Amino acid sequence: MTLSPQFVFFPGMFHPFIRTFLGPYFQPQFEFLEQRNERPYCLRFSPEGTLEENALHIRSELQGRSSIVAFCHSKGGVDLLHALIVYPELRAKLRSIIFIQCPFFGTPLADLATQNLLSLNLMRFFFFLGLSDDVSTLQELRQDHRGAYMDFHKTEIADLVRTLPMQCFGSAKQPKPAQFDSLLRIPRDLMLFGLKLRNDGMIPQNSAFLPGAKATLLDDVDHITSVIRLTAPSAIAVDLCQRAFSEHLSRFNSISGPST
Repeated sequence: MTLSPQFVFFPGMFHPFIRTFLGPYFQPQFEFLEQRNERPYCLRFSPEGTLEENALHIRSELQGRSSIVAFCHSKGGVDLLHALIVYPELRAKLRSIIFIQCPFFGTPLADLATQNLLSLNLMRFFFFLGLSDDVSTLQELRQDHRGAYMDFHKTEIADLVRTLPMQCFGSAKQPKPAQFDSLLRIPRDLMLFGLKLRNDGMIPQNSAFLPGAKATLLDDVDHITSVIRLTAPSAIAVDLCQRAFSEHLSRFNSISGPST
């Protein structure tokens, strides 16, 4: 008998700040699943922690769970990837993974924030209000660090991609002239015009794709609107939910969502 999936969510950095000032994290996804009689669960750990700290916490949180469909946003996906590498026994608990805008290859924003105390304070002032003075986690998201990490663990990552169904979603938010088109406009424009990198306001679009994994590029989606409802139900978020979840719902003989 095929077990129904357990939808488990892995949040990105600063989710307490986001939840306080912008609204519930993963609200579009939770509503989509709850309307289909599913019971999604969001892990209770700190994405501001280091990879080692969060991998240990993820291992503890997943005890007693099985048939998991993991939905990871931003650093939550980087944390889960590391947990699966250092605790390979966790792999049997997962049935598939959905990665949304996860910085597997890092982000220039982490490079900038970790240059010196002045750059850290500038980043905090403009768009990382939740930053502490401890930059250990940001160091781990630097492009040079992530590039070295991905190369060092390329064999384990290739094995994960080969044996575990997964899909990576990346995105780019295009500027609209004379409009404040995104809460992440400042970092988006910094990377787009300063570094010539298409990005979602937090990470370059190409950073979101694991080599060999199924990849989907979302157009005109920033790093927030994919998982936070800022206004009325977003057509973008609804479409993303359908594309991400319908295949998994039908795969495990659960109640299928709308076809895509």
